[in-house]
Amino acid sequence: MMKKNIIPFLFLCLPCGIGAQVRQYLLPASVSEVSRPVRLLNDGWKFRFSEKDSWERVKVPGELCMQGYGIQYDSLYTYQRELEIPKNFAGKTVILRFNGVYSYARLFLDDRLIAEHRGGFTRWERDITAYVKPGKKHRLRLDVCDELQDISYASGYAHHPIGGILRDVVLYALPKTHICNLMLDTRFHTDFTSSELRVRYELNGAAKIRYRLTAPDGKEVPLRQPEVQAAAGVQEQCFEVAHPVLWDAEHPNLYQLQLTIESEQGSYTVKREIGFRKIEIQGDKMLVNGKQVKLRGACRHDMHPTLGRSTNRELDSLDALRFKQSNMNFVRTSHYPPSEDFLEFCNRLGIYVECETALCFVDTYRQKNYAPGKTQDDTTYTAAICNSWKRWFTVSRLIRPFFSGPSAMNRSTAPISRNPTTG
Repeated sequence: MMKKNIIPFLFLCLPCGIGAQVRQYLLPASVSEVSRPVRLLNDGWKFRFSEKDSWERVKVPGELCMQGYGIQYDSLYTYQRELEIPKNFAGKTVILRFNGVYSYARLFLDDRLIAEHRGGFTRWERDITAYVKPGKKHRLRLDVCDELQDISYASGYAHHPIGGILRDVVLYALPKTHICNLMLDTRFHTDFTSSELRVRYELNGAAKIRYRLTAPDGKEVPLRQPEVQAAAGVQEQCFEVAHPVLWDAEHPNLYQLQLTIESEQGSYTVKREIGFRKIEIQGDKMLVNGKQVKLRGACRHDMHPTLGRSTNRELDSLDALRFKQSNMNFVRTSHYPPSEDFLEFCNRLGIYVECETALCFVDTYRQKNYAPGKTQDDTTYTAAICNSWKRWFTVSRLIRPFFSGPSAMNRSTAPISRNPTTG
């Protein structure tokens, strides 16, 4: 079995697009002149089993076969919905995000192919600004294929094709000048009486950046140089935080960092919750803030009784709450990254998470209808596997605060995306 397990809170995201590059946009908390900058697009989807069939309403997120559609491996099936861009998105960058589509997807806007993506449990998104007009209606089409030889093997260990839109679909707006690839990194000094908070991001134009850090008790933490004028490119600021209130499973203390980005194109805010903690692995011991912790937990799949291997924000919150009520302090995701929502609730409730990548079971011989085995030895898969790992390492560097290992890479956790709760 070839899997990568990391403790705690590691979320892996693959970018989308033809000729894609790693660019992680950030859901805004607010955008100037836009009343609802983030909108959920789970409603209004129709599905057609084949070109001979009529369009029918379908639940999103949710597996297709759990809704009565006998889908087959390696066949394309089509989703479609109307997409109306709000008038107040005019002059903004418009992003369309899919939090999980299994396993191969082609995205069309008004019959124009604008993105392709492989990977059923990884977030992907597309800047659609050039293809849409605010105040106008467009046709959004998504072709989905459950590939028999997908290297994540998710349908293999589920023993049925799980193809479909499995997680939330989101539309949101950003000013033309915005940040992406945000990384928050806390580093303790010789003891736990002080820490550095490092903020790193990419900026696509000149802007004024203002920082505001709030402690768990709601009081503002004084920051040295809380306002900077930043140029386009990679930016990094470092702040000293004295006597940070530490996070562990019994005391899930969270700070909140707010970034306000102001430019000629408008302003917007991004918020992130930060837990000051240090995780170390010493032999067979796990130390949290210098103290040994014993893990009590279980494995978890995204699972719904009628919609299959799918999830949404409400279900993620219920799972995390039930785990905590069951006196669990640890969850192993199996066998793919969880949603960012699930990590957010675990962070708030105090649950350690071992997160696995989207490559699974490539080192075992698969069941007869899911050949071949040992894909890592088959040159047919070289490009796909190398590309997945390349993206994994790139993104894991960007979200390093979720990672704490046994070396100088010891870090605390920080950024969690905030998905909308209403449409």
